[in-house]
Amino acid sequence: MDTLRGIPEHIEAEFGDSIVARDEAVALLGEAPGLGPPDLCWLQKAPKARSLLGGTAEAQGYYHFVLGRDVSSTAAVAAYFALLNSKVEPCGVLQGLWSPEYTIQRGFYCCYDALSCMDLRCELCVPGGVLAGCVDAAGALHDATPLHFMQAQVCSFVRATLYDPELRANGGSVIAYDPCASPAAERALLGCVVALYSSGSLPGALQDIYAQQGCGVLPEHMDVALAALWQHFRRRQRWEAAASFFRQLAAVYPAATLLWGAAQRCRGLGGCCGSTGHLLAELLLLAGHRGREQLCPATLLGLATECLEAAVCRRQLSWRARHCRRRPAAGLPGCCWLNASSHSSSLQQRLWR
Repeated sequence: MDTLRGIPEHIEAEFGDSIVARDEAVALLGEAPGLGPPDLCWLQKAPKARSLLGGTAEAQGYYHFVLGRDVSSTAAVAAYFALLNSKVEPCGVLQGLWSPEYTIQRGFYCCYDALSCMDLRCELCVPGGVLAGCVDAAGALHDATPLHFMQAQVCSFVRATLYDPELRANGGSVIAYDPCASPAAERALLGCVVALYSSGSLPGALQDIYAQQGCGVLPEHMDVALAALWQHFRRRQRWEAAASFFRQLAAVYPAATLLWGAAQRCRGLGGCCGSTGHLLAELLLLAGHRGREQLCPATLLGLATECLEAAVCRRQLSWRARHCRRRPAAGLPGCCWLNASSHSSSLQQRLWR
């Protein structure tokens, strides 16, 4: 039989149509950046021998879409091809009379790398193993480097986490896997994320992506990679691991400081550790060691919110005094606190009249 057990597939009307459509999609994504479509797995199947009642012996193209599969190396992609090969359904005694038994002769696994705007493609050659390369928007072929696999792994995780569940359920041949099925897989993914933020590949490469629900992801007003990581930890309620990771990431990416503070609150430490303000003090200390160019407006606004919630005027104003001369925007938390204080005092005077 030509089916795979438990995996819905589409049969191409013309041989190679899905690969041509993939090339057109990559060309469009070069002009309008986005997270990209789900991974495409294309298989070429051919019968081992003709059936007793005749029938075609030509090879046919089959394809399905994948979310969350490990694409960190050619070995991981080869393992997926081996899994598909083991799911080829054999023919029964009577089915062999009119339906020949099929075998996988060739395959392509395509994963879009939104950071480099290239499509990472792994070709299965039987025999011969797996060959890897990258196709850009112009259709040119490039060599696949370990950096491309690292970026593709992070993009695959972001798509699997933020993809619209309705499209996943009604997408037909879309197979969703858990991107972090084991602690080892999660550690490898978090290591890739820290490495990309350290090298500067993130978040700059994703700033032009317009995330909207119609394209398969939820609207986010922040870094989509951090949004996917926060969603990952939130679904599993693993706040201690989230706090540890975001504190480590804050050493190279200051905006992660806010998510570390949010994870601390979810751990039960309260809004900035209650009245003592220890958490806010650590947030300001982490942000205070950054350079002028590293304190983005989102970080400053988040720190302003923390200051207003904690209502610790002394720490907030001292932090403002140290940084307002080096960067005028650093005075924003103090201005917000002073405006809120004056507004609340005037409101209290009106109520007590």
